Amino acid sequence: KEHLGLLAEAEAMYRRATEIKPSERNHWLHLAGALGKQNKWNEAEVVLRQAVESDRNSLDLGINLAYALIQREQLDEAADVYLHVLARRPDYHEVHANLAFVRERQGRLEEALSSAERAIELKPDYAEGYNNLGTILRSMHRLDDARWALQKAVELNPGFALAEFNLGTTQLLAENYEQGWSGYRQYARVGESTSFDSNLPEWDGRAIPGKRLLVFADQGFGDTIQFARFLSGCRRQSAARIVFCCQAPLAGLFAGRADVDEVSVTSAKIAPCDFQVSLAMLPGLLGVRVETAASGMPYLQSHRELRSEIATMLWQGPVDALRVGLVWQGNPGQRRDVVRSCPLRKLLPLFDTSRSMFFSLQTGDYGRSQISENGLAERLVDIGNVLTDFSETAAVISALDLIITIDTATAHLAGALGASVWTMLCHTPDWRWHLHRADSPWYPTMQLFRQPKWGDWDAVVRDIQICLRRRSIQPPEIKSSARGAIVSK
Repeated sequence: KEHLGLLAEAEAMYRRATEIKPSERNHWLHLAGALGKQNKWNEAEVVLRQAVESDRNSLDLGINLAYALIQREQLDEAADVYLHVLARRPDYHEVHANLAFVRERQGRLEEALSSAERAIELKPDYAEGYNNLGTILRSMHRLDDARWALQKAVELNPGFALAEFNLGTTQLLAENYEQGWSGYRQYARVGESTSFDSNLPEWDGRAIPGKRLLVFADQGFGDTIQFARFLSGCRRQSAARIVFCCQAPLAGLFAGRADVDEVSVTSAKIAPCDFQVSLAMLPGLLGVRVETAASGMPYLQSHRELRSEIATMLWQGPVDALRVGLVWQGNPGQRRDVVRSCPLRKLLPLFDTSRSMFFSLQTGDYGRSQISENGLAERLVDIGNVLTDFSETAAVISALDLIITIDTATAHLAGALGASVWTMLCHTPDWRWHLHRADSPWYPTMQLFRQPKWGDWDAVVRDIQICLRRRSIQPPEIKSSARGAIVSK
């Protein structure tokens, strides 16, 4: 059943097997695996804890429990489990590598480095160990050493998609775009995503006059917004009719664009096309360099009128107040959300800024719940609660004076609109923000604020507080959609 993708049925059968023969550890491992494939990591953890209790001598059960704990971001306990395994088997090179991964996620980089080096010492031809070493060195900002380790991983295991992808993103992080795009192409293999239509040939950058070219978005919202700028270049280079397929909440942003002939959503049926290409492949096919990334800015405009409900929320308070939009929480399911999101309590010092009003653009219950938890219901206007899609968010951003956000789709949307945006970055951010810049080569109106050390949001907020005080005493810019503008009902 599991091989056929019938995971719920497989789960039921494995549960029955554990009841019939609870001493058989493979039954527990299979059950946990079926739960994991359904992203039921809470249940997988419970199953594995029960199995470990009944068989404390099984290293495999402990290792699988640690993996489930990692999926739930219980990193301290996962590390303890790995250390327990290593106490019994010090030469277990895979567990040293796994512990290195956990330590890197915790920001304990020197310990992570030591564990990764130990894994390679035990098994010198261990490609996965070199991959882990490379990502740790990247987190330590030792990019030359990281590239060497990742290249070694690829040499030891040609076709190692994850190492190729990590090598590509490390090149991009170092602003070596020409060398980075080829590795970045491996993201589809790493994420196990597939082409939109397996019967369509992939566009390779050649001119295909008059043909229908399907460009599909298969990454996150922010990636789609960032790479949508290349649709115009794709149209020029291909001479094709562009059919753009994106996530439904983004479709309104791209409707009516001159560089797109048709806009569709992922779930809709699309008329036959001749070629296909992933949106994220366009910068490589178009030869984008760091110097040309911002060409054509801004490339999104807000044409949507503000609903009266939102306009009323926006224009309360003093007319001359600096109106600031805030986003502090990304999608909790995103792999790096634990390092990119900043708890709202860390932003409390900003609310002492005079002549400033703050508006939450935060969507999702997990992020919005922090408003009341921090006693900010009266000081932070919760617009995120009524936003319907990204085109409406774009209208709100265009009406505000400043956006302060973590690395999430809002940062890309504000940058693409040409709005003033300050982006808060973790110590080692995603490749597109690089390491040492205060500006962004992707968005000219964006300013970057970086953690000086792992997890140090307090320093970021202090820097923003200084800049915000300066900004708040400047006369506010008069927006075209400002007070008294016509709004829709």
